[in-house]
Amino acid sequence: RGSAKLAFLDLSYNNLTQLGAGAFRSAARLLKLSLANNRLAGVDQAAFETLESLQVLELHDNHLRSLNVAALAALPALRTLRLDGNPWLCDCDFAHLFSWILENVSKLPKGLGEIQCSLPVENRRVSLHELSEGSFSACKFSLSLTDLFIIIFSGVAVSIVAIISSFFLATAVQCFHRCAPNKDTEEEDEDEDE
Repeated sequence: RGSAKLAFLDLSYNNLTQLGAGAFRSAARLLKLSLANNRLAGVDQAAFETLESLQVLELHDNHLRSLNVAALAALPALRTLRLDGNPWLCDCDFAHLFSWILENVSKLPKGLGEIQCSLPVENRRVSLHELSEGSFSACKFSLSLTDLFIIIFSGVAVSIVAIISSFFLATAVQCFHRCAPNKDTEEEDEDEDE
């Protein structure tokens, strides 16, 4: 509160560990925000909402392993972003951030070469300029837990409908056989009449 006119905010070297949703809601006119050299391990996707004027964001030298792109998408005026010095993990969650970084590489003052991430399988750090969109091609086919639940639910629903339909079809066929006149019986009746 009372920070509506604040333009520059330096919170570096403060042992911050998390940024919650709307953390800077009352400082909507911020132009530069430095959160460098903290212990940030998590940033809510709505942490920077209302910071539509923010031009410089410094998140370097923290403990970030991932960052939701939605947090950065909320910053339309962003011109400079520092992400180096974090222990990024090059997994499927990072794939979206990597795509965003490639599209916005001009906003990184130190370029791709200064940002490194750990490869989960090989357990080694690589510079982002060594990676490409193809590095995350396997992620395009991975399913989220929600996707799996939808697939399972759909499969179960289709199976139930198929079983119920088969039951009604079998019942209809059975009724048809019982209700339809039997030709063999009719022929025997005709023979007896003669």
